[in-house]
Amino acid sequence: RDAERVALSSRPERCSRLCAKMRGLWGGASAAAAFSIVLLLLGCAEPAIEAKRESPLVIPLRAANAHRWSAARERSLALRRNTMHERLVLHAMHEADDQGLARKISWSVGERLSTGPKVFTSRRTVATSELDGDITALGMFFAEVKLGGQVFHVQVDTGSATLAVPVDRCSVCKQGDRRYRTENRDTFVSCSDSSKCQSKGFCSQSMCGACSASGGCCSRYNKEHCFFQLKYADGAGASGSLIHDAFELGSGAVKAHVVFAGIFEDSSDFERENVDGIMGLSPANTACHPSCFPSVLSSVIEQNSGVENTLALCFTPRSGVLSLGGVPKSMITEEPTWFAYSSSLYYDVSMSSTMYVGNEAVQMTVGKTIVDSGTTLLVVPPSLFSKLQVIFESNYCDVLGMCGSGDHWFLPGGCFIADGFPLSSLPPLKFELLGKQNMQLVLEPEIYMLEYIVENEKYLCFGIQEMNFMNEIILGNTVMLKYATIYDRSAQRVGFAKAAPACGL
Repeated sequence: RDAERVALSSRPERCSRLCAKMRGLWGGASAAAAFSIVLLLLGCAEPAIEAKRESPLVIPLRAANAHRWSAARERSLALRRNTMHERLVLHAMHEADDQGLARKISWSVGERLSTGPKVFTSRRTVATSELDGDITALGMFFAEVKLGGQVFHVQVDTGSATLAVPVDRCSVCKQGDRRYRTENRDTFVSCSDSSKCQSKGFCSQSMCGACSASGGCCSRYNKEHCFFQLKYADGAGASGSLIHDAFELGSGAVKAHVVFAGIFEDSSDFERENVDGIMGLSPANTACHPSCFPSVLSSVIEQNSGVENTLALCFTPRSGVLSLGGVPKSMITEEPTWFAYSSSLYYDVSMSSTMYVGNEAVQMTVGKTIVDSGTTLLVVPPSLFSKLQVIFESNYCDVLGMCGSGDHWFLPGGCFIADGFPLSSLPPLKFELLGKQNMQLVLEPEIYMLEYIVENEKYLCFGIQEMNFMNEIILGNTVMLKYATIYDRSAQRVGFAKAAPACGL
């Protein structure tokens, strides 16, 4: 350990620069977490997308350029990127007639977009497509989609319901990003069209540019357009006008006419390196911000009779696969174990109150356990995080960076040079999911110690983060590095299965 510290001290400038960068970028983590808690306490969560397909669509992930490890941690605070008005409206819809209203909105949009055939495919389809991403450098994974024939990179997020990309009229969006071209296109959703622009009583002059006679929220950027505003738990946000156009995913294997959010203005941290926007894949059929519109997945399922209502995701540290309509056999090495989810906003499963560090049992208070591809790390309550720290420091103090009053693994940004690091000396972490058939998720140190390369130097970073909110556990990308997740929306269940090497790519 002393020898390794000497080696570290031989590169003081590089190490101090890296640590300063991490600490500076993570300095707002507490504020972001607090903001997340306030939003969630207010019921400010964004509806999930409930798009069930009758055929599979698979999207693999290709490696992206290195960005910054802190972005991964910061991204993990994004949890579900949920919005205030969407969740409030969704709850009101559920109480009234959720399925009927969602159906009504979806069909009305389909009628308006009847420039092409209602159903694009008649046979069962499994669509596969590669995804780009990086769990540490970028902190997310993204797919390539087309809107109106134009290519975009969007984060795949099972914790939100909205597809959003920047438009050419955005003056503050990230330089060099891809923009939806609006010139010579009549694709904006009209605010005066009561069947398309509905805010369900949430239109206000303080948020909207105006309120239509039917209560639609008109855009601040052009009052003839229907407005949206996104506010996420990580502090990021965007606003603009709703647009309808043709959508393609998986090399055109699945197509649909959809409504999406065209961004006129966004926060500086909304877009990431080589990632233009976000594609929500949660269980909700409808998104409201405050204007309500069908989720992309619900539109795809409705317009593609051959696509089953099933989504599958598999990640590697720098690549992965998204499958729509089914699960490619090459993606997994075993049959999935299934667990019912009860929420209409996110994929929640039940977890045992006992987990294991090696063979040592650890008791924990478990609130909701959420499966979320939009969260980078495994997120646990502070009470459990503290217990993990005590066990590790009591039994593995010989591991570089595990103990001491200075930098250590359990600080935000706890990354250490990996040269000669004894991964095999660390214990596996075991969590048990509860269902008709229980399943133990076993995370070896090779999984929860994430590799991060900076200036050709390899570091290892602790892939678990604490967050103080109602004892919630979030199974983010750290867990998904080992287990492919399958979302069977028709049966309202989530499946876990060991992923094949390189997700079968």
